[in-house]
Amino acid sequence: MSDPLISQTLGNYEIVSKLGKGGMATVYRARQVTMQRDVAIKVMSADLAADPEFVARFEREAHVIARLEHPRILPVHDFGHEGELFYLVMRLIEGESLYYRLKRGPLPLKTAARLVGQIGEALDYAHAEGVIHRDLKPNNILIDQWDNLYLMDFGLAKMMASAQSLTQSGTVLGTPAYMAPEQWRGEPVDARTDVYALGIILYEMVAGRTPFESDTPFTLMYKHINDAPPPLRDALPDLPEQVEAVILKALAKNPDDRYQSAGDMARAFNEVVRVAGSLPQRARKPDDQAASPEAAVAGPQTPILTPQPEAEPEAPAAVEASPSESEPPPALPDEIVPRPAQIVPPPPPLPLPPGAPGRKAKRSPYDEPLDAGGASSRAARKRSLAERRGASGALRQAMEAVDHSLEAVVEKAAEAAPPLPGAPDNPASSSVPTDAPALRAMQRTLPPGESLAGVIDVRGTTRWRMWKQLAAGGLALNILGGMLNAGLLSVLGWLAWIFLAVQLFRTWRGEIGQYYLGFGETRLAVLPRDADGHPLHDEAAVVTWHGVERLRLTDRYVLLDLLFDDGDTLSVAALLVATGAGGLGDQTSWLPGSPVAGLIAARGFEVRNL
Repeated sequence: MSDPLISQTLGNYEIVSKLGKGGMATVYRARQVTMQRDVAIKVMSADLAADPEFVARFEREAHVIARLEHPRILPVHDFGHEGELFYLVMRLIEGESLYYRLKRGPLPLKTAARLVGQIGEALDYAHAEGVIHRDLKPNNILIDQWDNLYLMDFGLAKMMASAQSLTQSGTVLGTPAYMAPEQWRGEPVDARTDVYALGIILYEMVAGRTPFESDTPFTLMYKHINDAPPPLRDALPDLPEQVEAVILKALAKNPDDRYQSAGDMARAFNEVVRVAGSLPQRARKPDDQAASPEAAVAGPQTPILTPQPEAEPEAPAAVEASPSESEPPPALPDEIVPRPAQIVPPPPPLPLPPGAPGRKAKRSPYDEPLDAGGASSRAARKRSLAERRGASGALRQAMEAVDHSLEAVVEKAAEAAPPLPGAPDNPASSSVPTDAPALRAMQRTLPPGESLAGVIDVRGTTRWRMWKQLAAGGLALNILGGMLNAGLLSVLGWLAWIFLAVQLFRTWRGEIGQYYLGFGETRLAVLPRDADGHPLHDEAAVVTWHGVERLRLTDRYVLLDLLFDDGDTLSVAALLVATGAGGLGDQTSWLPGSPVAGLIAARGFEVRNL
């Protein structure tokens, strides 16, 4: 049956299509008429409007949610009701939820550390505002196409509580797999309750499963309250002990034994990952075996994505007791929990641009405590830190925003550009012979005995970061020169653009920027070639898969960022050559479905349009 709301109007919003449905809300893609933009609109069940307590709670909680302004929290643009329909209007996120990301398998430790750091930022900010999430889970964490992370549904679980009498004895509130022991016991919650849920999510990122699993919520309740989490190192013996220690501390039964803020936990995890290294890569499911939605917004019970089935394979957010089951603990208080006196989260961080997986792994704000002094100097130190970050952080934010915008524009241009034709004397073929010169050259670059999945021929630069900085700097100098009427600044800006134009022209002609990319079972290699196409083995870069921070392979281009043991980085951006040199043949023909594409997908990296 077609949805009756499709093509209807709620306030200023024209309902375009249905994105998904949860137990008590349905999410639609809608068009905001006045702003001419697409948004996600979450429409509560019409049955809720009959409860006057829900109506009062809805308006009160919606005001609280709308006041949360942080780059890692999904913005709520508007809320209202029309007739019996109550709705929240949110930003529409094109991407997927963390739930679907984890369906493809466990994450590399560096990726998990980056995501946990973003979640910690958002939680610390919300907790400082006196708002506890209460229902933190992968379904309520969205990831856009640039790997920006957004938390959503703050307060919605409490809103649903008023409508279902969840404040009465007989029901507990939350999603069973991620609920802290104090939630099950019906005790007051605070920021450390969200820390426990974040610990469960981190356990799932590393192990590929949650620590406690059961068919019934009441068995889960017993495990969360009484059982110790299964040791990670039993299943992952190569996992550093320090990593497991951080996770287990976050999952302590007693809130006093946990990290006292999400930021503390994120800092600790980032530090042990930085020092202890990362896990050997474990196989992940290729993208075509897992959901890969185009747009993601989530409801209070289920991940609401496009496209997706109506029913989600996970427990609902509000767990209701059946008559045949024993009486569960009393429910949680129904007011917003004030910030506990013993928790002093750091000040809200400056908005950060996309996670930029290709960036050098510099120390983040989570790598060291914000306040190393005693309690008497804490306020002064925070003010001093905020003042120092005010100018430099704002500049960094602006530069990185320009950087990512520039990269997005270049990617769009690369997708639209035709593949590079390759050398005219190199005949195209739809397969690669096992003794192709390119394969022999790459096998010589890799360590003896390394199994080689394949080689591709690309043309681009290993100085991609510098090129972006030059482009952004040239643009900034042009703008400043025009504003200040300073001819010298404008000239410097144009010189940067001219240099880039020359480099692009030389790369297009093949005078510079010819590379073989080799993909082995345990290592990846970048082998430069001179203007005549001869491999330069002395300049080759070889790194284990642990050091691959970003890898995106499409039918038009490759983006690759490598981190070496000595801290050096290599950022590669290159176009795929249609007819590969060294006997690689018609790459656009054999690359889709090849061992190279399969290996990249199995390692958990992006493969697009192949």
